[in-house]
Amino acid sequence: MVWKTKDGRDVPVAQLGDEHLQNILRMLLRRSPMMREAQALGMALSTGPSGEMARDAFDMEVERLERVDLVTFLRDYTPHWRALLEEAERRFGPDAVALLIERHKPTRRDELTASAAVLGLLKSAADEETLRGRAQCLTDLEAELLGALAALVAAEDRFMKESGLLPVDPIIEALPAARTAIEKAMAPR
Repeated sequence: MVWKTKDGRDVPVAQLGDEHLQNILRMLLRRSPMMREAQALGMALSTGPSGEMARDAFDMEVERLERVDLVTFLRDYTPHWRALLEEAERRFGPDAVALLIERHKPTRRDELTASAAVLGLLKSAADEETLRGRAQCLTDLEAELLGALAALVAAEDRFMKESGLLPVDPIIEALPAARTAIEKAMAPR
């Protein structure tokens, strides 16, 4: 198994330094709430398979994903997790790895923060083609979500105008583009 570093190098897991390996495990644990939220949201918003039995199995998997603990999520949905864990256990022993996981396992607060962050990412999405493509297969839930996001963008826009704040915050600066993308996605064809 090969790990791709942030500077683009491919490093075999067995050749990672001890500190690098520990940092990767901590990073995956730290990011796991966001990763799980994004995976669950993507699955929930997709059209899913056709056929009653396939749809039932798909729905059960979405429900399981929403309930599964984060370490199990990493094992089942992150291809590198097992190889990284096996290498860490080989080097440091299973007890040391279990302690690292316990110390860095995300809390419920981290999970709630991730839920809010995923909604924030949806709100700030400005990629017109992606939104237009998704708008063609909107479900009732997606239409409600886009409507709520559009209302939120409008409320923030009103607040900016009424308060006289200057748009220096990156989120505030992104609002016009997000509003435009949402309006285009919701526009009748």
